[in-house]
Amino acid sequence: MAIQRLCKALKSATLFLMLLVVGFTSAGQLRAESPKPTRFNGTPVTITPPQESAGPVYLHLRLRMDDGVCKVSRRTADGGYHELITMGEGTWSQKLSPGEAIQLDPQGHGGEYSVWFDSIDMTTTVSNVLASGFGMIVVAIAAVIVWRRISHVGFRWFWIGAGLWTVAVAVKVVCALLTNAAVIGYLTSHLPYQVQVACGGLFLGIQSSLCEMGFTLLAVWFWRQLGKEADRAVAIGVGAGAFEAFLLGLAQWVAAAVVIVGLPGTESVGEDLAKGVAVTPLMWLIGPVERVIAILCHASSRTLILLGVVHRRRMMIVWGFVLFTLLDGIAGGVHVSGKLGTFSPWWVELALLPFALVSVPILRWCYKKYRIESCPSGEVSGDTVELQVREEGGRP
Repeated sequence: MAIQRLCKALKSATLFLMLLVVGFTSAGQLRAESPKPTRFNGTPVTITPPQESAGPVYLHLRLRMDDGVCKVSRRTADGGYHELITMGEGTWSQKLSPGEAIQLDPQGHGGEYSVWFDSIDMTTTVSNVLASGFGMIVVAIAAVIVWRRISHVGFRWFWIGAGLWTVAVAVKVVCALLTNAAVIGYLTSHLPYQVQVACGGLFLGIQSSLCEMGFTLLAVWFWRQLGKEADRAVAIGVGAGAFEAFLLGLAQWVAAAVVIVGLPGTESVGEDLAKGVAVTPLMWLIGPVERVIAILCHASSRTLILLGVVHRRRMMIVWGFVLFTLLDGIAGGVHVSGKLGTFSPWWVELALLPFALVSVPILRWCYKKYRIESCPSGEVSGDTVELQVREEGGRP
């Protein structure tokens, strides 16, 4: 009964997340499309911030050339020009200090552009970042508490998940430092942009999956108790995702503290945070939503691998790797594209949401098929009870 109630709650929560992500994604799109496009021919166009903007602002440019490309340059307060980017179509953002402007210099025929500005309010930026970090920490703690109350599994299994995640991420960072620059650089110089983004994202997804899911596979291969039954397998996955969410929440707080203190050499941190707030509706909410999606996927992929090894279900192992590869592959593709910070991150969450929706029935199936009976006290005793393998249900 407890797992049925949990599944109903998860279904309701994921449906709410879906509506939330779609709503804020649409809101961000409407916000970005609200300025009417302006036509321009082959002559340069200078765009200046509104006169009422006393401080720095973020300029957001949406450009579509009829033919050719357009050089985008920044005009400084002393009249100098610095070329920033060349683009034919897309959305782009840039911080402008007082007295600066942007010049569009078409290299072909004309086109159309839309421009809107966001003022930089560091108080709002810091409060959004602090709230987002707090929400991520709450999600991490809540995930552990909920699964602990449902399964009565020992806390050590959550810590084992956190430990596996820590070791895997350390190895992943080393691999990334050794290979990413060379691989992404090769793809950038030899492939068209769209193919490069797809292949780069797939490479990062495979790399992440081999490290994180690979260490999970290695651990259960030598210690079968990790996947003896669903309670502890899910707890290991929840522990990994919750520990990641907790650390990311702390990182948000550290970033906000750096901005508040104003340490020399850290000005770019505040600029990056302000840029994110400027392009993201309800920035404070996106962190917790992202972590809910991530924890569900951590739990489902690791549970499939842990149970698949112990119960000799190879396809469960394969699907665990595939799920995590696709999840991190999409996130990696966004980074490879170089467009991060130029559009609302709610679009990324919308792309990741299906994996969270799939994770709910996966977890439910694993729990129903590979569960153990509880002791009268409600505590699970893996040494005194036998694994009850239910025959109903099919392969995930």
